[in-house]
Amino acid sequence: MKLAPLRHPISVQRKTPPSSPSSPPPPPPPPPQPRRPTSARARSSRR
Repeated sequence: MKLAPLRHPISVQRKTPPSSPSSPPPPPPPPPQPRRPTSARARSSRR
């Protein structure tokens, strides 16, 4: 019974390494850019 749960994580981990080098993960998404650059200026201008 203890071998069953142990075999699951092992089989999953074994499939991960070969899959990683085979197809690298996609690049991280670009940082969130400001939608209205003027809105930030209006705030500083109002002050």
